[in-house]
Amino acid sequence: MLQARFVSPSSRQFVDALFELTGGDALNGSFEAVVSVARYAEAGTWNAAYFLASDLAGNWTYLVPANAPAVAAASFELTGTSDVTPPVLVSLSVEQGPFDVTTGPAIVHTTATMTDDLSGLYTSCTPYLCSSPIQARFVSPSGNQFVDAVYAPTSGDALGAILEADMVVPRYAEAGLWQAVYFLSVDQVGNYGQLTPETEPMLVGVAFGVEKEFTGTIPSTGGTVTTDVAADGATSIDPIEVAVASSEPGTMQIVVGPIDTPAPAGWEFLGNELDITFAPDGAAPSELELTILVDASVVPAPPAIIDIFRGATLVPDCSANGGARPCVDARTALGDGDVELRIFTDHLSAWNLGVRTGFAFAFDGFFSPIEMGQGVVNVVKAGAAVPAKFSLGGDQGFDVVASVRVVPAAGECGAVEHLLVETLPASSQGGLHYDAASDTYTYVWKTPKVAGCARFELELVDGSVHSALFRLRS
Repeated sequence: MLQARFVSPSSRQFVDALFELTGGDALNGSFEAVVSVARYAEAGTWNAAYFLASDLAGNWTYLVPANAPAVAAASFELTGTSDVTPPVLVSLSVEQGPFDVTTGPAIVHTTATMTDDLSGLYTSCTPYLCSSPIQARFVSPSGNQFVDAVYAPTSGDALGAILEADMVVPRYAEAGLWQAVYFLSVDQVGNYGQLTPETEPMLVGVAFGVEKEFTGTIPSTGGTVTTDVAADGATSIDPIEVAVASSEPGTMQIVVGPIDTPAPAGWEFLGNELDITFAPDGAAPSELELTILVDASVVPAPPAIIDIFRGATLVPDCSANGGARPCVDARTALGDGDVELRIFTDHLSAWNLGVRTGFAFAFDGFFSPIEMGQGVVNVVKAGAAVPAKFSLGGDQGFDVVASVRVVPAAGECGAVEHLLVETLPASSQGGLHYDAASDTYTYVWKTPKVAGCARFELELVDGSVHSALFRLRS
């Protein structure tokens, strides 16, 4: 095969020359080609971009102007009216769904409206061009799966048309929101434009939802229904897995799909929404247990505290709400970066996982007995329990502390010392407490039992760090 490519002055258009033997033989011959150039192709000098030659044994050579003077010298001139701009995307839409792929594939319809100025929209191969078609790509939430829409005109003409396409989303495809990531427009002389949500705001929010349904029967002895039918845990494709346990018999249905509930201000929802219903055979269970596994791929970095919402309402920790339901009983960070949550509830609905984002607490503190100020050193017996009191401008829940650190501060303890008059018994329960009447959080810090100078640092989930200096005496 002998082939040459010629490109237009802007390099946005091209034609290929396929050579045929016109004299001599296969070992020493003359080869010629006739190139057809479409009407409205770009005027000016078209230069050879490469020459490709191969023999019947598969040996080939690829010549470019930089290493072949004959290729550098090959060109031709075009005159006339030029079309040098790609078609314009006027509108793009897609059926939103959600589409259920539990038992089979789903068909998703999409429509585009486009115009072109001269040569016309490219819809199929012509004598002058055989190119990639007008198309859009939609990508799953993890980015690991995609479907392409290849458009064909259903009304209008070459200069302005409505184009439509059907995409097939396979069975077992990833649940969640599939978003448009690019749109490729092409005209009949080869001008093309690749639009992305970053370059074309029209593509932002063009998406469809995919959902999967899991239904199971709870026997009279009680049991569990899970979405993790493959028993492989949470993955980037299925980033949220849930198991629901009931002591009473009935039918449990779990639908995993795109997030349909707006996140409250200051929060971002993760992964998918879980819509869980239970039809008991008899009496409704007094308590249901949800175990949710969250894959590390959807946990923000650095690892954030993950909260659970019933709808858009934050679910408190069980230790903070006097045993009322629903409540979060436990959060467990697993070794692979996954997070497991256990929730107790007395009824089911839509559930979302969320993390705080784009916010800052209105921190005020530390309050007495800790003394703040430049160079002030708080003096306390090593091993004592110190109440670190502060305010965040209201009840912000109990997932506000990211970490607590004790940093050696030898040499920082100055002459301005404050003797703490309030400490707590060493047996006091550590951790975080909140008093609504005074709008005060108290973190009970159990100081090290080793004497010395140290800095107490409290890091909140908004990234802020608040500290106080201590001299721990023996």
